[in-house]
Amino acid sequence: MTFTKHIPSSILKIVKIYGAAIVIFTLFRGGLLLAQWSSQSANLKASEVLKAFIMGWRFDTVIASYFLALPFLLLTIGLFTPKLERGLTHITKWIILLLFTFGFGISAADIPYFNQFFSRFSVAAFEWMDSPVFVFKMIFQEPKYGLFILPFLAVVFVFYRFVTKTFKPEMEKPAKGQLPYKIAFSTLVALLLFVGIRGRLAHKSPIRVGTAYFSNNPFINQ
Repeated sequence: MTFTKHIPSSILKIVKIYGAAIVIFTLFRGGLLLAQWSSQSANLKASEVLKAFIMGWRFDTVIASYFLALPFLLLTIGLFTPKLERGLTHITKWIILLLFTFGFGISAADIPYFNQFFSRFSVAAFEWMDSPVFVFKMIFQEPKYGLFILPFLAVVFVFYRFVTKTFKPEMEKPAKGQLPYKIAFSTLVALLLFVGIRGRLAHKSPIRVGTAYFSNNPFINQ
């Protein structure tokens, strides 16, 4: 399409990374559902499960938008400053890998943690103990929980390959348009990231933990 030729490669990178991250976060959410299926399936309704995944996508978008804010800023600076573009692109690649590896690690640890405490893994998990090591010892003292390390490592490997390919020089796609297109697309993505961080379009407060509580089923809300 002629229109897509005007999209700068830096914008396409952000879009691709967001898409890949959401898929991975959704897979981890599905893993949590499967891990609890035997004990929860009798109380689950398909419509509520679907709504829970949609709600999960909203929360995952918040995290992904926060993680992509700095990379987007660096890539945008490079877009308008060609002399800095190569160096900033290289730095951005590693920032993305570090941030999302951390996010995927939390998602992987979340499943055995939930199995143990019926609560999502969050900052609150550390508030009642002196050392975070204590949490991980309780989670992984069960040998079966160690199996969750394997999908995490697999996800990190696949994501690393995807990001590396996305940031390859030969994958660069120079935009056909001039300055107006760069400004227009950069502004659009900046607005989308802002909305993603807020978690909603409404004028009221940004998305909160309480937003997830829409059902009478506590597992669905979690």
